[in-house]
Amino acid sequence: MSSGTSASQNGSALAGIRVLECGLGVSAPFCARIFADLGAEVVKVEPPGGDPARGFVPFPPGGPAEYGALFAFLNAGKQCVQLSGNPAADAPQIAALAAGADVLVTNLPPRERAAWGFDLDSLCAAYPALIAVALSSLGESGPLADWRAYEIHVSALSGASVILGEPDRPPLHFPYDLPALQAGLHGAAAALAALLARRRSGHGQRVEIAEADVLAFYCGGMSLFVLGSGGKWRRRGLERHGFIYPSGFYPCKDGYVFLASQTREQWRNFLRCMGEPDWARQDPALQDGVAIGWRRADEVDVYFIPWLTQFTRRELVEMARDANLVLGPILTPDELLEEPHFEARRYWTAYRVGKATLRLPGMGYAMSATPWRLGPLPETRPDPPRWDPRPQPRAAATLPPRRPLEGYRAIEFGFNWAGPLVGQILADLGMDVIKIETRKRLDFMRHWVHARRFFHNANRGKRSVAINVKKSEGVELARRLASCADVVFDNFAAGVMARNGLDYESLRAAKPDIIALSMAMAGQSGPLRHLRGFATIATGFAGLEALVGYPDTGPSGLQLLGIGDVNAAIQAVIAVLAALWHRENTGVGQFIDLSQIEAAAALVAEPLCEFQVRGEPPARRGNRHPHMAPHGIYPAAGKEQWIAIAVGSDAEWRALVEAMGKPEWACSETLAHAPARCARAGEIDARLAEWTAGFPRDLLAERLQRAGVAAAPVLGIEEVLAHPHFRARGLWDETESFEGRKSLVCRTPWQFSASAAGPAGPSPRVGEHTEAVLGELLKLCPAEVQHLAEQGVAW
Repeated sequence: MSSGTSASQNGSALAGIRVLECGLGVSAPFCARIFADLGAEVVKVEPPGGDPARGFVPFPPGGPAEYGALFAFLNAGKQCVQLSGNPAADAPQIAALAAGADVLVTNLPPRERAAWGFDLDSLCAAYPALIAVALSSLGESGPLADWRAYEIHVSALSGASVILGEPDRPPLHFPYDLPALQAGLHGAAAALAALLARRRSGHGQRVEIAEADVLAFYCGGMSLFVLGSGGKWRRRGLERHGFIYPSGFYPCKDGYVFLASQTREQWRNFLRCMGEPDWARQDPALQDGVAIGWRRADEVDVYFIPWLTQFTRRELVEMARDANLVLGPILTPDELLEEPHFEARRYWTAYRVGKATLRLPGMGYAMSATPWRLGPLPETRPDPPRWDPRPQPRAAATLPPRRPLEGYRAIEFGFNWAGPLVGQILADLGMDVIKIETRKRLDFMRHWVHARRFFHNANRGKRSVAINVKKSEGVELARRLASCADVVFDNFAAGVMARNGLDYESLRAAKPDIIALSMAMAGQSGPLRHLRGFATIATGFAGLEALVGYPDTGPSGLQLLGIGDVNAAIQAVIAVLAALWHRENTGVGQFIDLSQIEAAAALVAEPLCEFQVRGEPPARRGNRHPHMAPHGIYPAAGKEQWIAIAVGSDAEWRALVEAMGKPEWACSETLAHAPARCARAGEIDARLAEWTAGFPRDLLAERLQRAGVAAAPVLGIEEVLAHPHFRARGLWDETESFEGRKSLVCRTPWQFSASAAGPAGPSPRVGEHTEAVLGELLKLCPAEVQHLAEQGVAW
């Protein structure tokens, strides 16, 4: 079943697709807006009075406005209609829209859906072609499904908070709705996969995405690297030891830079830049970045940091380009708006919100045939559009579940995490992912013994073909394989694929409708196209790292979580699936230029709007919230035991006061309403911390939940991996690794009602499938493959 027959008419990937959004806040609106960006028609249904997010700050200056800048960002390109508040009258309206929709997106819990006049199961039964995406904080199944939870609780339960912040201070949470934004991205990707599956079967299905699952998926994957490297999943602040030196945040003349070293040679390159200083020449051990990182980082910092502080961030970036170093600037959101690289790539969209003109960030992917567009301001209309009902399948599906992307093939040139994670998700969904490797330059995560579990997690279910693309015969072999594929992707530095004769034009010559994706740090064009790096380089450049920390100190960042990698990967998956949908309807392939720093900048819309409206760079909030108090992470009984508590309404405050036994300080009428509590947040936090410190963490969380207060324990990563809730939701699996033993992997955190998904097999040994793939796809006999091996082309 196809509803995208007009996809080529306006250059939009999803033209002809209709999306119904019944959601509030951030996750569902952002998910549906991604569809609008790509050309779908999106109708947003709101309760009487509108989505409360209309009141989210910041508001543009110059008088009253219908909504704030953040609402505009989350809902651009949509038509908005408001319900009457009478379920009997509203239910037929929602049902009529669902009958004509391809996708329904909601983040309402079941009880609120009923209050709006619809039941998701009933709609899916009535309209079996519908893709229904249900987003939530903790999921709709599992032991914690009924718990109240805000973003701070998602961070606490997923293993993220325990690693954020300084070792001697309370843990932190992800700021600026990052869990909800990530859930929205995953919801969009999963819905696109379900649409592609519907082309084959005619049937829609339910897709469930939980914010806590998404963050636990991220933390679980990254923990395999940190723990495997001998580190601990704990708060480190700006500690720099435990990794190859130099790695981490470092001060410089005008702020901070982030350094990421993966080889001994990179530290020697720094020494050359420093003029081979005497202190290093006199002690050979100080020329070994590995030895320094584990035992002598503090000692070397005494020399290295004063040298760094002679230079500005930009001077160090240029130095890094010439010396083959991995280094990136830590920018603040206000600096990001002035970034020449973004201007050169025309990244910003100018928006008139109220009386202010704001620049809003886009997405990380630039698509050559179907560019995304941030649509016009959300328009409220008195009546919903009249959509013709979509054709529905006549009978229920009876065949065994298939994976959504079975029948598609991808060629992966990936290393570390960002690229391989794209392949991992596609393989989990059934795509045949062939990883091109060379024995001369292995993926760092494969040959470093401490990172092998991490490599296994990111590369399970793929096939490995060893090809030497430094030889012309190897390049030709890779092109021939590309001619048998639907997608080719890489996360190399800009220009690497072109220098190897595997750029988009060369691939398109081999297969005209190929979809090619490149995931360079700063994209394929612009003055910083040479920028290299890993996850924190992206989030640091985008301003996100500078926003994580305590209000009274400098940034502590997100450096061990790899958010830059996983965020780039999920945006890449969205772009690839949208391009596949467009190609199915038009026969046209395209090139996707994904910039990892631009993908990260998509996550900082709120602080960017704050700066433009208020004229001041946003401050680090710690665990504070602009309109919720109390909102924090507090000590519980025992060492390193913490509990996250947040009050989202005056009724929840009254419930907390009751649970505390009505202490005199909390019963004051001056604290009855949120604005007053926010003004006295510091005092409330201190009082609450005194109370929570006397109770066991888990028992207190359960007690508060029973009382109607949102609370959750701050879990360590081992607790996350063993927790009954995540176990019940099937987030972990065991699969054989390329080393021949069973090892834990983190499943792609999407739950389909009709499609199969999950790890499709073991991770491959280098070149394990060379003979089989070349025989199957290129019809080479074993003798021909052996000849290629003897020539050093494929082995």
